[in-house]
Amino acid sequence: MTNNTHEVYLFKKKFNNLIVTVFKWLLIIGLSYIIIYPIIKLAVPSFTYITEVDDPAVIWVPSRVTIKTFTVARILLRYGSTMLITVGYIILLVFIQTFIGSFVGYAFSRFDFPLRKFWLIMLVLTMIIPYYAIEMSTRYYYTNFSLFGLIPLFNGGKTINLLDKPYIYILLNILGQGLKGGFFIYIFIKFYSNIPEELEESALMDGAGFFRIYRQIILPNAKPAIITCIVLSFVWNYGDFQNSQLFNSNMQLLPFVLLRNVANITNISRTVALVYDIPRSSVTDMMIGAVQNAGILLFMLPLIIFYFLVQRRFVMNFERSGIVG
Repeated sequence: MTNNTHEVYLFKKKFNNLIVTVFKWLLIIGLSYIIIYPIIKLAVPSFTYITEVDDPAVIWVPSRVTIKTFTVARILLRYGSTMLITVGYIILLVFIQTFIGSFVGYAFSRFDFPLRKFWLIMLVLTMIIPYYAIEMSTRYYYTNFSLFGLIPLFNGGKTINLLDKPYIYILLNILGQGLKGGFFIYIFIKFYSNIPEELEESALMDGAGFFRIYRQIILPNAKPAIITCIVLSFVWNYGDFQNSQLFNSNMQLLPFVLLRNVANITNISRTVALVYDIPRSSVTDMMIGAVQNAGILLFMLPLIIFYFLVQRRFVMNFERSGIVG
C-alpha cells in the first residue's frame, strides 16, 4: 500500500512537472513568435525576386531567392557612407553620455553639496516628465540661446541660434540633457552606492586625490554599470529620430536618409528598374514595399549584430548595475 502511494505521488509529480514544462515552452514559443513575426514579414518580400512579390502564391517561402532588393535599398540609402557617419556619431554620443553619467553619478553618491536633495528631485523629474512636454520650449531656448543673458551683452543685444549645428546635440549630452541622460546618471548613482567607501578612504590616506580615485578605483569597479549604459545608449540613440530631427536635421544620419530616400517612390521606381533591368512602368506598389522592407532591415542590421555581440555580457551586468535595487 505504501509503495503504491509513493508511486502515485511520483507519477503526479512528474505529470505536474511535464505540464509546467510544456506550458513554459508554449509561452516562450508564443512570445518569440510575436516578437519575430514582424521581422519575418519584412524579410520574406525582401528576399523574393522583385517580379514575384505580387504573386499571391508566394506567402512565406520565395520561389526565387535574391539579394538584389537589398542592393536597391543600399543604393538608395548610400549605405556605406551613411552608416559610417551614423555609427561614428552614435559612438561619440555613447562615450559622452557614459562619461557624464558616471562622473555626475559619482558626485551625487559621494558628496554632500548644497541643494543636493533638490537636484536629485530634478534628476528624477527628467525621467518622469515626458520629453514631448518640454521639447518645444527646449527648441525655443536653443533657437534663442543667450547663456543666462550673457551672449546679448557681447553680440549687439542679439541671441544666437544653435539649432541645426553639428555640435548642438553633442552640447546637450555634455550638459546631461541628451536622450535618457537622467536615467544613465541614476544608474551610476545606484551602482556607486553599493561600492564600499572604505576603498576610497584608504586611497585618501595614501595621498590619492579625487580624480585619481575616480580614475583608478571607481571606474574599474563600475564596469557593470558602464556596459549597461553603453548598450542602452547605443540602442536608444541609434534608433532615435525625434531628438535628432528636432535639433540637427541637417546631418546625414541613417534614420533621416531612410525616411527621405526610401519613402521617395520616384527614386525607388527608378532604382528598381535599373537594378532589375525591367521597365520603370512595371514597378508596382508591392515592389516598392519590398524595397522599403529591405531598407528597414538594413537599418536594423547593426542593432541585431550589436545585440548578438553583447547580449550575454549585457544581461549579466544589467543584474549587477544596481537599477533594480
